[in-house]
Amino acid sequence: TELSEEVIKSKVCPALLKEDDGLILTLPLLKDFEQVFLVNLILPWIELGKADKIPTEVIQSLNATSQKKIVEKLLEETKPNWTILAHFDKLDMEDERVQTCIAAILVKQGPNKDVSLARYLISLLKSLPRSLERSVYELWSQAVSMHQTFLSKSCASELKKISV
Repeated sequence: TELSEEVIKSKVCPALLKEDDGLILTLPLLKDFEQVFLVNLILPWIELGKADKIPTEVIQSLNATSQKKIVEKLLEETKPNWTILAHFDKLDMEDERVQTCIAAILVKQGPNKDVSLARYLISLLKSLPRSLERSVYELWSQAVSMHQTFLSKSCASELKKISV
């Protein structure tokens, strides 16, 4: 018996949504049914507030477009869990929408003293193109200004390397 897209939508995804470790079970099928799982399981998973339970292996097996859709979905949360972003290995940092979403997610973290976040911010700033649109640059500037750690100056100096 072959597994159809309809069976995955109507039976598999609803069942897996109820299990905290349900997403890891999708790995063998993800390549053939990525879009179906994204729309019917992964994005609803995020809506349920379970973004931090998405396994790294699942995120990294998704293509760049799917990873971008997840980042856009994370942006809808009041205070998205930024730690999941570190697992996105196919995001196109040249894409203005990706730049905007990630910066906005970081801004939503609010003022903080999270050293891990500051380190991640520095790595993101280094991965950005050396020139950004003004609105995107301002979002990144806002994200940098919210960090109050010993790495704040490093974040600011990395941002200064980017022109508008």
